[in-house]
Amino acid sequence: MKNLWRKKGVLMNEVIFIILTVVFFALLLFFVARVASGSSNYEKIYSRKIAYVIDFSKPGMNLSVDISKLFEHSDSNGIARGEIITIDNEKNTVNVHIDKSKGRTYAFFSDYDVLWSINQRSEKLELQIVESGKEQDEELIEEDKEKEDLVGAEGGANTEDVENENADTETVNEEGVGNENDE
Repeated sequence: MKNLWRKKGVLMNEVIFIILTVVFFALLLFFVARVASGSSNYEKIYSRKIAYVIDFSKPGMNLSVDISKLFEHSDSNGIARGEIITIDNEKNTVNVHIDKSKGRTYAFFSDYDVLWSINQRSEKLELQIVESGKEQDEELIEEDKEKEDLVGAEGGANTEDVENENADTETVNEEGVGNENDE
């Protein structure tokens, strides 16, 4: 009789070991699938890239960051294009989320305020850097949007064709390298 109880104890230990092994590998596969989808990596890369661009900018600069890869991933994950990036000037943070998670947040150190918009037509994030504490004239922003709409309606041109006489413009490509032009 004692032998029978030992066999049951050994069998129970084996079953518990197999169950724990299956759970471990299921969790491992879950995390590998998440990393393989690239969403987590793109969130981290773009939140850092945007924060670095803001840190190295100066007031009066207009910047444009290509976010077409973020649109691809957000579309496949069912996230609205207008909600993938959030820039908080009070906390100095950039949040990027392109899947069902809360996304990645990265802090920037610049004390300047950032006015931003997502141009879905050209698939770019457009940033305008202004002095902190100064009120930005909302009419100027609306006027720029009206110019953009007029240019887009007339010839299908994008916002890069609209000239801004008093600002520096920088376009950031996929690798995060910018080309600075004085206009």
